[in-house]
Amino acid sequence: MFIQPHRLEILTATAFILLTGMANLYSQTEVVQQREVRNSLFKGSTSLQFRITDNFNLAFFQGATLSAKRHSTNKKALRFGLSLSGSVMDDDQSSTNQSSKNKTDQNGQFVAITMHSLNYPSPDREVNLFWGFGPSVSYSRGNVTTLTTSTNGLVGLFLNQF
Repeated sequence: MFIQPHRLEILTATAFILLTGMANLYSQTEVVQQREVRNSLFKGSTSLQFRITDNFNLAFFQGATLSAKRHSTNKKALRFGLSLSGSVMDDDQSSTNQSSKNKTDQNGQFVAITMHSLNYPSPDREVNLFWGFGPSVSYSRGNVTTLTTSTNGLVGLFLNQF
């Protein structure tokens, strides 16, 4: 059986493409297998940490509302956290005999910054316990103003700052 020259070129090209593709597929599989990790505890890995509660509200998670963590090795990481909060409340009340009325206004603000050095004693295990330490700096302020008026002509103003 004699194969024509142009068909031989097509067969050779097809065989070359198939072999190259298979070799490339094998090498990609080998690279993926080499990169397979069991967890995110490796040098250079980063994560954003937060906790979501009812109605998708952010809440404190290990000392901060929002934290960023970066591993310097598979056993050590630094975590920086930031917390911000504020509140405003207006409350109007009348006494049962309508002789006095109270108006209370409250507001407050809170800021905290944390930095933790985290240590993972056994990073290759299925469950990874860790311990850490670091500073936390916070500032809060608030005030409460209460205005009381009564029908007998007395007016009182109370101002609390905390």
